[in-house]
Amino acid sequence: MAPVHGGYAEGRRKTYGLSIYGMAICWNTLDEKACSDCLSNASTAVLDCLPSIEARSPSVGCYFRYSEFESSNGSNFFNSKGAIFMYLVFILVAVGVCIIAILVGYIVGTTLHEKRVKHQTKHNGDSSDLESSVMKRSLHFKYSTLEKSTDNFSEERKIGQGGFGEVFKGTLPDGREIAIKRMFLTTKIRNEEISNEIDIIGQAQHQHLVRFLGCCFTADDSFLVYEYLENKSLDLILFERSKEEERIGLEEKAQNSQRDS
Repeated sequence: MAPVHGGYAEGRRKTYGLSIYGMAICWNTLDEKACSDCLSNASTAVLDCLPSIEARSPSVGCYFRYSEFESSNGSNFFNSKGAIFMYLVFILVAVGVCIIAILVGYIVGTTLHEKRVKHQTKHNGDSSDLESSVMKRSLHFKYSTLEKSTDNFSEERKIGQGGFGEVFKGTLPDGREIAIKRMFLTTKIRNEEISNEIDIIGQAQHQHLVRFLGCCFTADDSFLVYEYLENKSLDLILFERSKEEERIGLEEKAQNSQRDS
């Protein structure tokens, strides 16, 4: 009956005082002959279940069932072609959503990874250019040398601190005392500032300038190394001469005023 009734049929037959209920369903994709052949194979397979009072034979393309109990007046999930169609649609949609989610995750992950690699490469390139420029002037210090000279940058060796870093006193293996300016920022702008400072101080030779000895760069910090002057700050060394000249100028002006009066 199912092949000629749109792929669905159910019925009841009494035998030996018992009521046997049967149900047959074919998928929408099967024509009448294919539906008939599928249900014929399914019903043959069900015979192996006898004398059981209930048996089911789901197959590819169709479903066959018999039982002494009624199939809930057609309310079972498989009681209509529409239910089967909705079931297939649900599976296809779920699979499609999973595939899309995987693709989106892959694209987002790949994009973020490429950005991180590009940023790291650019950062390393800036640091390498600055370090290469320093190496050409033979002003480069090894980090291990600075670390050893300051007892691993201990608090006892710290002699000052500012907004961009801190200053440590160190002693080189040859006995020379040095002041190490440790700067935390290593962005491109900061690297340019450091490079400019190295160019200016490294090339200048003047009795009122603290001598610049060299520098060192790591992935996290930048270090500038100066000669250490006991009890004298950098500001004092840089500006003490100009203050003295200003004082002398004021005294000369006062003397000239007294003469005129």
